[in-house]
Amino acid sequence: GSVFDCEIRGSLPYSLRYSLEIIRQDPPFLNEHASTCDLVGHGKWVLRENEKGTVVQHHWHVGTSNPFLNALSYLPFVKSMMAQNHSDVMARGYQGLKARLKQ
Repeated sequence: GSVFDCEIRGSLPYSLRYSLEIIRQDPPFLNEHASTCDLVGHGKWVLRENEKGTVVQHHWHVGTSNPFLNALSYLPFVKSMMAQNHSDVMARGYQGLKARLKQ
């Protein structure tokens, strides 16, 4: 399937680069993808109708492949910084997706 190269940068001094390959589609209801590089795993977009419109869900099951980042994440103060960074990135992504869907 199609491959998309992506990069995410939060407030911490590193970026995560990953490639998404579309592995299965059932337009417009389902899009499954595999992730490689810095984020390894899989995800899927699921869309369904309800009485108010369309419900969009993204299931994302990935882990980082960088042994150094993985080791650092066990330190409590680093773990809390990474958790906050993740929350910030997700909030920005949510706002960006919301704006895109309004177009």
